[in-house]
Amino acid sequence: MDLFAPNSSYSPMKPPIFVGGDRVLAYSIIITVSFVGLSLECLFLAIIGELGFAPLFCLPYFHVLLAVHRVLVVAFPLSCKALHKPIIWKIALVFIFIFYISFLVINLTNLAGISYVPRHMIFVALYLPYTYIFFDLNDFANYGILAISITVYPVLLIYLKYTSKASGSRSRYEARMTTQVIIMVAIEICFFVAWVVIPLRGPVGVLVKDLSNLFYSVAIIMPYLIWNKAVHEEIKLLFRKSWATPQTPSSALAPHYIDKKARITPLVASVP
Repeated sequence: MDLFAPNSSYSPMKPPIFVGGDRVLAYSIIITVSFVGLSLECLFLAIIGELGFAPLFCLPYFHVLLAVHRVLVVAFPLSCKALHKPIIWKIALVFIFIFYISFLVINLTNLAGISYVPRHMIFVALYLPYTYIFFDLNDFANYGILAISITVYPVLLIYLKYTSKASGSRSRYEARMTTQVIIMVAIEICFFVAWVVIPLRGPVGVLVKDLSNLFYSVAIIMPYLIWNKAVHEEIKLLFRKSWATPQTPSSALAPHYIDKKARITPLVASVP
């Protein structure tokens, strides 16, 4: 049975999209971005510990969960203290992990699947009965992130600005957090354009889809790595840490500090 759709431009039997020097250049760009992304992800995981595994499993859905949490905490700060209990986050991460495992299991059956075609350097949906489910989930993630970026976060920023004006106080910390959120929203919108608006035709479209998938998990954490002082302190501790004299983590991240020994970095590729 042919697993690829009839007349698909990305069938392994069709001529490759990149040839000669263009293929070498395209692979060089992808390898460079992959190396930079993996380095930054390893640094981020070393800072936040095991909490970083679940977002890498399924970042779009984790964003939706995180946005709901932020709305509840900001709108109802006193009555939402229960959300800060570790058991709540463990339950949420378990659900995300189950979703990830389910995706892998279904991908190994004859019901639905996605495969990487090295000849064209892109992930292609297989011509199977229930592959459309992956398209629906991908659309839900893409449009869900867009909806959160243009509605939830702006509303939160307006609410926080209003409350800070009412109280007559606006600290540098609030200004940095506002900058982080604004940049993150701009990045999310750029990725939505790359995934949904730009057509997947020809070398340029393929390269944009590949690079956006590779760089997504790094791009959304860059504002926090650059503007969050608590993260800066943890980075300093990582580089100053002595084997003979263990350092104590900064108080800002102490509740989530985990022993930074052997770890693995899961690699997940989203559907263009």
